[in-house]
Amino acid sequence: MEYPGNVWVTTPPTREPLSLEEAKAHLRVEHDADNAWISQEIKAARMWAETLGDRTTITSTLTYNLDSWPDDEIVYLPRPPLQAILSIVYIAPDGSQESLDVSNEIQVDTISKPGRILPAYGMTWPTVRDSLHPISIQYQAGYGTSPSSVDPYLLTAIRLRLADLYENRESVVVGTISSDIPTVAAINILRAHRTSWGF
Repeated sequence: MEYPGNVWVTTPPTREPLSLEEAKAHLRVEHDADNAWISQEIKAARMWAETLGDRTTITSTLTYNLDSWPDDEIVYLPRPPLQAILSIVYIAPDGSQESLDVSNEIQVDTISKPGRILPAYGMTWPTVRDSLHPISIQYQAGYGTSPSSVDPYLLTAIRLRLADLYENRESVVVGTISSDIPTVAAINILRAHRTSWGF
């Protein structure tokens, strides 16, 4: 499926799904000279896997903006698994900013991937102003606060991508035949589990 809106992380995870020690063990690095670089690339590999795999690893807060409500009223939220809806704010036709009561005015499906929301029984989405991104949905997503809760396939993809980043620090390797096998393998893993289309 394709998501019609734009999503971004407003509150990133408080920790990475892969520790520095775990990353160094995977990379077979026994010295500390590259610790800062490896820590930075753990984050880069995680963000890469989350974007391509349409997933959120460790609990994060995301914001999803829409230009209009879907015709079938079901809003699919990117980067599952969905944990909870924090707020839904919209611009009314008169230009005022309004909020929905997320406890009583919507139905939330945290089981499906991606997660879904729709109006509560007997209700419809409110009319919004005809403008850019009049609807803003803030929500929490992720497998939990502990790396042990993250789906193993995601951790594997992150490790593979990290290994590629570590071994090939330049975009072009001069004088050799470059190999991107780890990243290709990671992409194939993510593609097999991805909930939205696009790669």
